[in-house]
Amino acid sequence: MNILLLLPNEAKLVEGLKAKKDISTIAEELDMNIDTMYHMLKRLVNYGILERTGRKRYYVFSVTNVPYEMVEKRGRSIWKEKPEIDPKLLNLSDTRFTPKQQAHFQKYKDVDRRILARQLGMTKTQLNFAILNEEETHRQHAGS
Repeated sequence: MNILLLLPNEAKLVEGLKAKKDISTIAEELDMNIDTMYHMLKRLVNYGILERTGRKRYYVFSVTNVPYEMVEKRGRSIWKEKPEIDPKLLNLSDTRFTPKQQAHFQKYKDVDRRILARQLGMTKTQLNFAILNEEETHRQHAGS
């Protein structure tokens, strides 16, 4: 998912519209010329964060559900890429040893992790998470 990067006045304009404020009121609060305000509104419609509904003379701006973030300075891109997390990676944090794997790990824990992971039938990343979970379990039992 991408996040739209808004400059401070753009973000304040969007927040003002969310609060159901009038365009002229927002322009006054931002100490901005009304023509500059309408130019910014047009730009925000083009970005997709605002929708303009109505006819040529009678229209309303409404805020869409595009996620945004306020930045002091924006480069060429108006979007900040939010990395998509592979669902498989989310499951890694729950990786645990089976009793058989646990016994093998205890016996050969000094072996190189790549080799040990292969012997246990898991990836090195899964092995690392299993070890972390094992250590966490020991800490919890020692603390109680």
